[in-house]
Amino acid sequence: MSVDLYTLSDRRLVSVAEWQYAIDGERPGLMLPTDTSIDELGGFLPVRWNGRSTGFECDHIPAYEVLKSRGDIDFGRKWACALAFYTREFEELLVAYIAAAAYAKAAGGLVFDPQQTLVMSPLQAIEMAGQIERDIPKAKQAMQAIVRERERKRTR
Repeated sequence: MSVDLYTLSDRRLVSVAEWQYAIDGERPGLMLPTDTSIDELGGFLPVRWNGRSTGFECDHIPAYEVLKSRGDIDFGRKWACALAFYTREFEELLVAYIAAAAYAKAAGGLVFDPQQTLVMSPLQAIEMAGQIERDIPKAKQAMQAIVRERERKRTR
């Protein structure tokens, strides 16, 4: 499973500390690394979620790339900045949603989930993170059942 998520805004946050402050106001428990510059984001960003290690890939990209790739979607207006999040597993998706929502709120922007074709306010993205968190146990069980079934068919 690979999922992309984007924040769109008219400004970049000044620092990781500003981003962390926004996260703390939405969903405490997610800790960004303190030794990272917001301008140097690119690649895997290790984070702590309720004391556990996880993370997501994150990179500043030109906003027009997101807007152009989905010209059929109403983003409300043209945006100047985009921060892309890439995830591969359930916990990464959860923390990316929280981080994206907080970033968008602090930068006065929005969150875009292209898989679901959702353009969300920061509040809607936080609500989606809550839904993802509630759905993780069921999703993991479903994935385990698929793996077991494939294994059973393979060993016949």
